[in-house]
Amino acid sequence: MPTRLEIAERKRRNKMAHAVASQEMTAVYKGHALAKYMPELADAIHNDNVDIGVLRRRRGSLTDEQCIARVTDLLSYGVGERKACRVVGVVWREWNDWKRANLHNLKQQEALAKFIRINAMHDEIMEIVDDPDLRRADTKTVKKWVKDATTGKDKEIEVKEVVLTPREKLAIAEARISTRKWSLEKLLPEFTPKQMSMVQSISAQVSIEELTPQQAMDRYRQMLLR
Repeated sequence: MPTRLEIAERKRRNKMAHAVASQEMTAVYKGHALAKYMPELADAIHNDNVDIGVLRRRRGSLTDEQCIARVTDLLSYGVGERKACRVVGVVWREWNDWKRANLHNLKQQEALAKFIRINAMHDEIMEIVDDPDLRRADTKTVKKWVKDATTGKDKEIEVKEVVLTPREKLAIAEARISTRKWSLEKLLPEFTPKQMSMVQSISAQVSIEELTPQQAMDRYRQMLLR
């Protein structure tokens, strides 16, 4: 039976792991973080604090086709559909009207964007699992004052302190994987067998493995215009 101290320590590790994974996965939904992590999308992202009037004017300067391209670009990077519409300035009802009409091949673009995200999450999970640093503790060098055994005077020395133990790092890795599995479970049911066959065929032609999500989406749009 684990002791109270062991139970408390396990809860502390689990809370820390969950907090790290949640912060990592939700950061992408914040406007200021989008520009930081995806500089190539800077033109498609508006600051969360921007005046609503400015947003409307920016949306007014874009065509429907450009709006669809910007929203699906954000979807390919893992941004939620509602959030993507909001940062681009598209009204949610208008977006659903476009989907029903399949305006500018929106359904095909959306399906490929989500497939790109699923593919990226698979790679992220494998990178987390294969990370060799999981077996080593994270340390940092700090300065401490200690009493010299020979002179009896205080002296400053550098020592290494453990920041994260391998067990704590493993708990964080497990939480990071769990959040991605949850996202995959949300995305996968949206694909019908026909859609999955379509996007797999498209991904081979577009070469999504060699391109950024935005580059892959742009290449697919060029294919649709042919």
